[in-house]
Parts: sequence; C-alpha cells; structure tokens
Amino acid sequence: MEVIQVGPPIDSPQYKASARGILEWKTRQAQIATESSRTKLVTGILYPLATRNPRNIPLPIFIDHDDDPRSRHLLDDVRVAHWFPHGTIYTRIHTVPGTALVLRNDYTIITSADSARAPVNKAIELHFGITFRGNIIVLRHGYRNSMAATNVHSSERGFIDFTVRQ
Repeated sequence: MEVIQVGPPIDSPQYKASARGILEWKTRQAQIATESSRTKLVTGILYPLATRNPRNIPLPIFIDHDDDPRSRHLLDDVRVAHWFPHGTIYTRIHTVPGTALVLRNDYTIITSADSARAPVNKAIELHFGITFRGNIIVLRHGYRNSMAATNVHSSERGFIDFTVRQ
C-alpha cells in the first residue's frame, strides 16, 4: 500500500509561507499590477515560516481612488494580512541595534500579534538558531518622506539579517 503525502491546506500559514505558496503569491501580485494601473507594489523581505531562506516579495499597497497612483504611499497602506492571519505588530528601527548610529532610512519589522498560534519559523531557526513563531516581513522607509514605503535593495540584506537577529 502506497502512502500519498498531502501538503498543508492552501489557506494555512504553512502553505502560504512555503516555496510554492510564495511563488503563487508573486505571480498573482505581478498579474494584478499588470492589469490595473491603480495597484502599486513595494518589495519587502519575508522570513517565511515554512522555507529555509528569506525572500524578496512584492507587497501590494492600498491606493484610495482619490489618491494619485504615482505618489508615494504610506507604510501603513502596505497589505500584509495575507502573511499574518492573527494580526500584526510593527517595530520601527531608527538606529543600528546596540549603537547610537542613526540610519539613513528607517526599517519596520512586522511580526505576528499572536505568535503563540503561529508555527515555528524555519528560516529564522536555520539562519540564527533562534526559535521564533510566525512570519517576519521587513520594509524600508523613504529617506525624504519617512512615512513612505520604498523597495528593499538586495545590498541591504546583510544589515537586515543583523537587525532581525537582534
């Protein structure tokens, strides 16, 4: 008798944070952005709970019909509920952790509001040896408009890893 292994349900946090779930998310967001001029995306870094490595992901920004779609949008307008079914906690970073050195751009680390209900994050456990529950998303603030969300650059990855570890 052959046992067929069935993956987690599509609406579960484990599936959403799996490699396949993340790929489907990226594809869906790209299609939505292509089809609508009213949809804007910003790149953040996701430390997914069900895969081994952090990943750059596109995150949609809510644009009100009265807003100019070309304008910068607030970090609060970035939609992250897909990754955090039990709510979110936003932690803003102004300085390099452990120092008084002020950063040119601030960063916001988003975590689950109810981490006790979330599975263990494999990316954090593998990279940092820390047991942490739930997904983590890191977003970058604009330089001139510190409330605006901007894309995270690949060159910032080492610093972001250092910050998340703290």
